[in-house]
Amino acid sequence: MKPICFALCVFSLGLFYLASAEIGENVKIQTYKKYSSSCKELNPKKSGVQKIQVGSDVIEVYCDVTIAGKGWLVVQRRVSVEENFYRNWTSYQTGFGDLKGNFFIGLNNLNKISSLQPQELYIELVDFAGEKRYAHYSVFHVGNVYSNYPITQLGAYSGTAGDSLSYHLYQPFSTFDRDNDNATINCAARYMGAWWYRECLSSNLNGAYLGGNHTDPALFGSGIVWGEWKGFTYSYKTVNIMVRPK
Repeated sequence: MKPICFALCVFSLGLFYLASAEIGENVKIQTYKKYSSSCKELNPKKSGVQKIQVGSDVIEVYCDVTIAGKGWLVVQRRVSVEENFYRNWTSYQTGFGDLKGNFFIGLNNLNKISSLQPQELYIELVDFAGEKRYAHYSVFHVGNVYSNYPITQLGAYSGTAGDSLSYHLYQPFSTFDRDNDNATINCAARYMGAWWYRECLSSNLNGAYLGGNHTDPALFGSGIVWGEWKGFTYSYKTVNIMVRPK
């Protein structure tokens, strides 16, 4: 009886493993890659395009480690005339451009990033002589679509460029086709940009790329403007707007 029992047991065990193998071949295990939630958490060794997770979305961003130390996420960059920044509301909601060149990350993403965890803000300005200045704000938050993406929080200023952003605190964002400013005119249309206009501006970093000094009265305030440094008739060569978790 023992040999028969042994043979039956081996045969049954073989069927079990065969069935298990067949089942295993048809089962696909879904795996999920975990992404960092910020450039600071990701901590790349060099500047470049990376993927991060913002809420339920995975998005591509540009992480910078050279301008002001590690951990900064670039939300807007101006380096040349090629990209058009005089765009409509939808374009500014979703974002546009090339992450390795001129771009805006999008108001939807900016709201999500700044809502996920408290952020600080760093703005670098470079003129056509190569001089660099900056404005740093200890806290920065942008509201949601239902309030038209206002700057809801802006912390203490420090830096070398002067404070040309506090004037825009609590203002919703405006484009030429969505006038949310407090002025009697359409500030976005008049000053050829898209920004948190009030009545109308102290800065205009999404303005036209006008290449330095300009004297045409019709272009007053219409360039890439940061009024506290070079006034309203100078358009900067390079701008980097960056955020980082506190």
